[in-house]
Amino acid sequence: ANANNVTLLNNGNDGLRFEANGAGSTITTINADNIIANANQVRGVLVYAFNSGQITTANLEDVSANNNQQHGVFVYAINSGQITTASLEYVSANNNQQHGVFVNAINSGQINTADLQNINTNNNHLRGIYVSANNSGEINTTNVQDVVANSNQQSGVYVYAINSGKIGPVSLKDINANANTQHGVVVYAISSGQLHAATLQRVTTTGNMLNGIVINDDTTGAFNVDLGGGALGSLGQNSVYGNTGTDLFVDLDGLELKAENNWWGDVNGLLLGRVSLDSASTVDADPFLTVAP
Repeated sequence: ANANNVTLLNNGNDGLRFEANGAGSTITTINADNIIANANQVRGVLVYAFNSGQITTANLEDVSANNNQQHGVFVYAINSGQITTASLEYVSANNNQQHGVFVNAINSGQINTADLQNINTNNNHLRGIYVSANNSGEINTTNVQDVVANSNQQSGVYVYAINSGKIGPVSLKDINANANTQHGVVVYAISSGQLHAATLQRVTTTGNMLNGIVINDDTTGAFNVDLGGGALGSLGQNSVYGNTGTDLFVDLDGLELKAENNWWGDVNGLLLGRVSLDSASTVDADPFLTVAP
């Protein structure tokens, strides 16, 4: 399935939709290049595997999905639908009424690899980038890199596992998530969700109205995050400072978050008043950077 050099504006439903619906329904390869999908009544671009339908490879490149009534770009596996690889590169998803880019596996849906690179997602009414696994949905290898997610009405980048959903490993790298109404970056698992092997490296969050980075383990499932110097190999080099609430919120159920080699906006490192620790959790933020990386 190919769609190249297409402009889709003001449609009553989705601008561009690829759907594998039902057992035996298979799309081997989707190539969508140079797409403008703006001001549609539902989503700009939808990639959808439903009821055991299968999509092997979905490549979306050079896509503008702005001012849509729901999400800009929605990659969705539901009811045992499977997407092997979803690759989004050079995507602009701004001013949408819901999320800019939404990657979601729900009800035993599965996305094996989600690769999001060179994404601009600003001024959306919910989150800039939202990666979610719910109700035994699974998103395995997740890479979010070279992203600008600023001034969204909720958070810039939000990774969320709930109700036995599984996400991981996750790499968040070279991200700017600034001036969002809630948080810059959130990594969160709840209700037996599993979110493991998540690394943050060269992430900048400043000017957010609540917290810069939220690391929240509210689950009985696996949860493992590294902001620098930990066993997962993050080099740190994150810049987290100047957020209206705190720069770092940590709930690891009494465990320690590794957050070394980062810039906290102060030559003295992460100051006590700039971190919120819940459930007796601790942070190892030493050594720290004394200048911005």
